[in-house]
Amino acid sequence: MSKTLGPVALKLGDEVLVKVRTNTTIKDLLEQLDKACKGGRIQDADGFDVTAHYSQDLPEGEYAIKQPTAASSDDFKQVVEAMLEPISKVCLEKLSQTRCASKINRDDLRDVRKAFRTILQIHGAESDAFLNEEEFWNGRYEVEKAADYLRTINTWAQVRRGLKFRDARGHVLREVGTPLRFPISGSNDVVLALRQYVSELELGAFMGIEMKRGLTASGLRQAEVEYYLWAGCSMFPFVQIITDMQSGGAAFYKIGSSPAGNNIVMQLLHGMDSVRDFVRNAVASIPDDAGEDDANGMMKIPHSLENPSRKRHREDTTEPGNSTPGGSFQGGHMSRYQRGYELIAAMQPDAGNELLVDLDGLTFDSWTNDEGRNVRCIPVS
Repeated sequence: MSKTLGPVALKLGDEVLVKVRTNTTIKDLLEQLDKACKGGRIQDADGFDVTAHYSQDLPEGEYAIKQPTAASSDDFKQVVEAMLEPISKVCLEKLSQTRCASKINRDDLRDVRKAFRTILQIHGAESDAFLNEEEFWNGRYEVEKAADYLRTINTWAQVRRGLKFRDARGHVLREVGTPLRFPISGSNDVVLALRQYVSELELGAFMGIEMKRGLTASGLRQAEVEYYLWAGCSMFPFVQIITDMQSGGAAFYKIGSSPAGNNIVMQLLHGMDSVRDFVRNAVASIPDDAGEDDANGMMKIPHSLENPSRKRHREDTTEPGNSTPGGSFQGGHMSRYQRGYELIAAMQPDAGNELLVDLDGLTFDSWTNDEGRNVRCIPVS
């Protein structure tokens, strides 16, 4: 450890601020200097700063104290950044922290609804049971009852061979990115899905059931967020149910969409008979061949189901011919032919004297062909 080789005096101008004996460690010397002159520093005979990492012994003698200079722009920047760092962390946490469905609050749910362009329709008279807030969430009750609940739900409906109610606890879905301001996540207690979809449960899901000890406003928020998560992934019309297995529950599903947004129903189910009937009818409405391959090897995916009347939430498909004013499909995989027609129309909005034809010379004036032909515009003679 570096030390002084003799008595050392540290002077500020003509005044001696620090004086130490032989064999004083450099560390102790610098500590005394910092007490006597905050930010002061000294240099050895070669002009090197004497710091805590100084590796040589310091000869005896007098050393001039150099006072700290005014902060440079870089120093100022570092100070400001240090002050702003905790504020930045709070802002990032607010904007990017994942909101769990079971703990989402009213303000965050409003943001989620805006992101999914939700037009919420409430069916059924509200009761006080839906307006009470839980003081805290305790999942132990649901965990303890999960196996019993799954056995009970299997008695509610006749499930065809290709479907199965599965324990979905631990199968967490997470949605992130625009238009959401923050990520959301959630799971489900029980999910009805195609048997072959196990690790990709959400793709083949028709129904999710969230089970709670009591029906509360926070539980309804949780179920609504879980609907967006599961319906957004499922290839089929999806319905999300929440129930306390005693007094009733609620169901969320999509009944349609418009330029104004997606029409989502929150149907309140009073009494367990209503819940059982809802599940039974919804399961019975699933076609026997849903999820199976057609003659061309394409999966049969219904765009809508009945009892209740509900539609797919995903916006990357559409029923043939279902378009919105102005020619844009309401969500959907348009064929390449249809997409080409739309692009050409957009590039030549005033081309009233032109007709769209394919390269075989056949005219095409409606979106009915899904073969993906090559097209071009020719003048009409």
